[in-house]
Amino acid sequence: MAAAVATPSGDILPRVPHTEDPISTQLTAGGPLNPPQVGQMTALSRDTPMSVIREHFERDGYVLIKRLIDPEVVKSCRHSYFKSIQETGVFAEESNPLDGIFIGGEEALDTFVTPGSVRGGTGEINEGAAQFYLQRCIEGQRSPWFAAFSTNPQLVQFVKEFMNWEKPLLLKRQMLRSALPGGDGVPVHYDQLFFRHGPPSFLTCWTPLDDTTPERGGLMYLSDSAKLGEQMERDFAEGAKHLSEAERKSAFNTNMMRGGILHPSAGSFAAGLNRKWLMANYEAGDVAFHNPFIIHASCVNNAAGNRIMAHTDIRFVDPTQPFDERWMEYWEREPFPFSSLRLS
Repeated sequence: MAAAVATPSGDILPRVPHTEDPISTQLTAGGPLNPPQVGQMTALSRDTPMSVIREHFERDGYVLIKRLIDPEVVKSCRHSYFKSIQETGVFAEESNPLDGIFIGGEEALDTFVTPGSVRGGTGEINEGAAQFYLQRCIEGQRSPWFAAFSTNPQLVQFVKEFMNWEKPLLLKRQMLRSALPGGDGVPVHYDQLFFRHGPPSFLTCWTPLDDTTPERGGLMYLSDSAKLGEQMERDFAEGAKHLSEAERKSAFNTNMMRGGILHPSAGSFAAGLNRKWLMANYEAGDVAFHNPFIIHASCVNNAAGNRIMAHTDIRFVDPTQPFDERWMEYWEREPFPFSSLRLS
């Protein structure tokens, strides 16, 4: 029988276990994560009362809904993505591209840099292959098959009910990413850092395109961190008062680390705050929803099998309310806008 958790109001909310498998502690995210730093995310089923789902979200800053999207729809998207990049050389020779087996090696890690990555390679790269791979990734983000996945009725209907938005608007600047084995994970951050040209009015929906463990790079959340993210943003704003308006709104200004991240080591960051990283063994079709301020990251994909983990974060807004309209433009590769960046 599923365990339960009491809310501050005294209500009992059901915990729906998404797997019987324990979370492994052989994890790396800018350094090793120790067992005391690891916790389990709470998962809910789609038929959980919406009032309960909202209460979880308000309390935790995230909610994980099991099998919200038909796994066959997820599989179709993953196959379309892998087919779109199969000619770039990212997959192991003589392997089935649909299996997503990475070619491997330091040169490949520095060559096949996924959109949104803050990885700075130190080895030799194949410049032609790098540009070809990046172009195919950009094309995938703009493709009809990815648009169809991002607006699938199961997801959109849930967002509509959950947020009480009559017509949720999909933001075009989505991230369709590959967690390459041995590459970089999602760095420690909260989303509002990159949405400073508008209010925190968006909803992020993160979903893997396959069954995914923390070892493969599944998204993880810092416990009790939504309010912390809000306070950090206030502190950043206070410390940036002397900057120009453009710099104040940038996630890459002189108060920030390279790439707008909060810390290079997820383990050290959590230890300094006496918090845990909450993780899950995701299944295809699971969707994690989170607010603009909850702090999140992922581990490096070090799972056995050398398989690429494809994942995406999809965002919606209420078009009747203000939002950061820059995100209605598709992602393009661009340099950091300010030259004076704190790198560590």
